[in-house]
Amino acid sequence: MKKLIFTILLFTTPTLLFAQNEKLVKTIELLQSYSGDAKDLLVSDPVRGGNFHYVTAAYTADNGVIFKATGKSKGYWIRTTGTEIYPEWWGTGVANSRNFIQSALNYGSANGKKTVLRSALYRTDSTLIIPSNTDLEIGTNTTLRMNNGSDKPMFQNKNAIYSGSSITNADSNITIHGKGIIAGGIQILLTKDSILNATISLNNVKNIRISDIRIDTTSNYAIFISSFKNVYISKIDIENRNTPYASNDDGIHFAGPGKTAYVDGCTIRCTDDAIAVLANELRFRYKTNNGGDLSDIHITNTKFNHAAFGLRFLASSANIFNCSVDNTTGTVLNRVLEFGNYGLKPIGGIMDRISVNNTDVNVIMTNHSKAVIYFNQGNYGTISLTNTTINGDLFTNSIIRVGNGNGTTILKSIIITNYKKTTSNHLSTYNRYLLNAYLIFVSCWMISLFYLTWIFIYHAKTNKKPQPDKKILLEQFDIMERKLWYIIATPLMIFSYVLFFATIRIKMDLHETSLQVKLGCMLCLTIYHLICMWIMKNIRTTPLSINNKP
Repeated sequence: MKKLIFTILLFTTPTLLFAQNEKLVKTIELLQSYSGDAKDLLVSDPVRGGNFHYVTAAYTADNGVIFKATGKSKGYWIRTTGTEIYPEWWGTGVANSRNFIQSALNYGSANGKKTVLRSALYRTDSTLIIPSNTDLEIGTNTTLRMNNGSDKPMFQNKNAIYSGSSITNADSNITIHGKGIIAGGIQILLTKDSILNATISLNNVKNIRISDIRIDTTSNYAIFISSFKNVYISKIDIENRNTPYASNDDGIHFAGPGKTAYVDGCTIRCTDDAIAVLANELRFRYKTNNGGDLSDIHITNTKFNHAAFGLRFLASSANIFNCSVDNTTGTVLNRVLEFGNYGLKPIGGIMDRISVNNTDVNVIMTNHSKAVIYFNQGNYGTISLTNTTINGDLFTNSIIRVGNGNGTTILKSIIITNYKKTTSNHLSTYNRYLLNAYLIFVSCWMISLFYLTWIFIYHAKTNKKPQPDKKILLEQFDIMERKLWYIIATPLMIFSYVLFFATIRIKMDLHETSLQVKLGCMLCLTIYHLICMWIMKNIRTTPLSINNKP
């Protein structure tokens, strides 16, 4: 009997102690309406649940971490948090999660917590404001999408000031990162060409880190940073497939004033500059009061993924100095490198002590380029290019060009060492094979249709033959027509279109006249192809009548 009592007490005592100190409720609503004596409650809701402690002190409810205890006469339920904050604590929404994410960012930055986006998809229709001391992690397989028609940046810092030429009351210690090199990414759809519209738009900031995220289908700048100090950007994968040569669809864009920025290990596909360093652009191009010197910007291990343009350094009346570019690879469609002032006046600034080392870039030249490496109007100190290799069939009169005749070009020292140009690399060879295959398939497709037309003519003439020759020949021509159309002509048409669109992918420009002419001819040939199909299907029931003249 004693042993039985001891066993019962052994198993029931912990349960009784738990029931005395903490109780279980299913939802946040039941937590708020709870009127019992327990000071600690566990909410079992898998999304918004957690451990909560009751306090009578005065708080402000935020309905994510702090909830008003409506079941009691006073007091609040405070969530027990670890090092991470989740937007789902404030709520979930398929159409728009903006308010929940913003609440998590505000609480996390104020309390030294990391905000984590861990669901598969978040949507927002307005800008997320980033305060100082923000640590935002975009989880693996997570997508943050700006709703269509939302003409706003995805992220913007709280104290962004688009006026003045100095860093004042700057937001600081902002980190946006993921868990892998491609961490689910940020997707944004914008419509307006505006200086402020960027996936990540930061102005008047210092101590910024952005790493390990993917930015897809952006409109305008993917990352725009101005009036900054100490910026670190690494392992960003930018994929911009908008209309070719869309203005300001840059990958990473720096605008002055600014000091100390590092960009490392980024892969960029965009329809304007992959990386732009522009000192006085905001002041002279966009009529704001911003603008100033840019210095100590270092770009390493960048890969261009069919970017329209490579790197651009533009100064105007401000200065750009102490910058370096190392280990640049990939493919661009136009200029690899440009220095100048972009036609901005006055031309008083100097670009000095800029080094570009170990560049090996493939170029698919289009008519938008004046040169592969271009020193536009401006004032230059020492610019050095070392170990520069340009690959590709270059349709331009000059690989390196100095000045454009529209402004003053003052050169102090341009040092170019180990420069070479190649035209028979793997990329140009691949393009040549692709073009040859395309021409062969289109020619064979055209020939097959013309041959099918001749079969139709002989098929029609057979109707005047006597039996049994007529029956034998009609059956034979019917077999020949079907085999030629289904086995030869149609596959050739499909492969011709596949190769054509592969050509567009490499050229990345359907606006070229040659591609438009090719597409028009292929559409005409497709119409003829369908007419042949109609004749083939109807010739069995409605014989063609052709005069059989010698």
